[in-house]
Amino acid sequence: MLLDFTIENWKAFSRENSLNLVATRERQHGQTLAKIDGFRTLKTVPAAAVYGGNASGKTSLFEALTFLRNLVIAGPEIGAPLTIEPFRLNPDAVNATTLFDITFLTNGTVYRLEVSLSPRAIEQEVLSILRDNKQPAIVYERSRQNITVSPSYFENDDRMRFIADGTPQNRLFLTNAVMQNVGELLPIYTWFKDSLTMVGVSSRMESLGMFYTRKDFLPYVSERLRELDTGIEEVIGEPVDPNMVPVPPFVLQQAQSAAAQSSGAAVAVTSEMPNDYSGEMYFITFDKGTVNAQRLRTRHKSSDGTLVTFPLQAESSGSRRLLSLMPMLFVLFGSDPTTEKVFIVDELDRSLHSMLTAKIIESFLATCDAKSRRQLLFTTHDLLLMDQALMRRDEMFITERSSTGESEIIRLTDYEGLRYDRDLLRSYLDGRFGGVPMLSETLGADR
Repeated sequence: MLLDFTIENWKAFSRENSLNLVATRERQHGQTLAKIDGFRTLKTVPAAAVYGGNASGKTSLFEALTFLRNLVIAGPEIGAPLTIEPFRLNPDAVNATTLFDITFLTNGTVYRLEVSLSPRAIEQEVLSILRDNKQPAIVYERSRQNITVSPSYFENDDRMRFIADGTPQNRLFLTNAVMQNVGELLPIYTWFKDSLTMVGVSSRMESLGMFYTRKDFLPYVSERLRELDTGIEEVIGEPVDPNMVPVPPFVLQQAQSAAAQSSGAAVAVTSEMPNDYSGEMYFITFDKGTVNAQRLRTRHKSSDGTLVTFPLQAESSGSRRLLSLMPMLFVLFGSDPTTEKVFIVDELDRSLHSMLTAKIIESFLATCDAKSRRQLLFTTHDLLLMDQALMRRDEMFITERSSTGESEIIRLTDYEGLRYDRDLLRSYLDGRFGGVPMLSETLGADR
């Protein structure tokens, strides 16, 4: 679970700003909070909504998490610059370092990773373990010049120093150490790689591929789409000739060769349309050298009760958006209650009706309790989701851009005098929280 994410000097954010997901004393919907083992009072919210006007910093926050995740998983090529994007409206910030500070829970342990970087190098990297009412335990602390490691955490601290000496300046020690089989750091790396999942505005449906071999997935998708009143009765895989799948033949040959000894390996291929979502979705499966291909199709019920098959292009943008979100919903709604997945979605409400989006959030929160380790964090323009009957006040954040172009993240519980029975939407539209577009009264008028 994500407990806190702090950024400084990144895109729209000049000064230090935090997305803090530790629960406050807010009493509403307390049954959804996750209790953190080893801490007497620490609890974490399972959801977070980030509201704000256009260009207020919502996507900058999403991109900061995406950048850090990619930096941990692989990092840039050796010698390549780090593609950080500092705040450009302050000359002093352009040449200053960028800070990422993230606190998260995995496998029952709370870790904090702090990274300070410039375009050419990781300037400082600190990994620590947080404990209840105790000083953090430093696992390692690395700068350009040296590294300090905890002898109680690593079996061979001399080896750690050797790995640190061989770590390129533009790579994290964490990444390089895991690549050299340092098992002590694998849980941290795995959380970034497998638990932290980014779902962007233009995310396609490639993620369906890894679910396709599950026999329960497409029936699940069909059931959810019926419940959400899309008009779709069923989603199926229609067999097709593998040679008609729109990829070069050598790609299929390479994939087939790699999967020759495996059973049930699957890949997904999409063909593009001039809009946000894929035109076609193909699944290619390999079973000990045999290649099978299917394409995704939907079925609608006709007036006489028979099922009529439709191509994906015939579906609305909203239905295709839902299809792209189905792997996430499959996980969030409890396919595996022990999963530690954290989904960060940019514009969750995109192409979706307000009631449908609210239903997704409500259904997820209904599965959350003290032992849950799943989270749904999202940016949104849908003000109807600013509803205390749906979410807690400490699960709602506003991004606001100042007159100097700096963005700020404000938690609704930071506002004084905000009662639990307050109409949040009315207060927001009245400018009580900021974060609303300052539109010109003369838009489109002759000057």
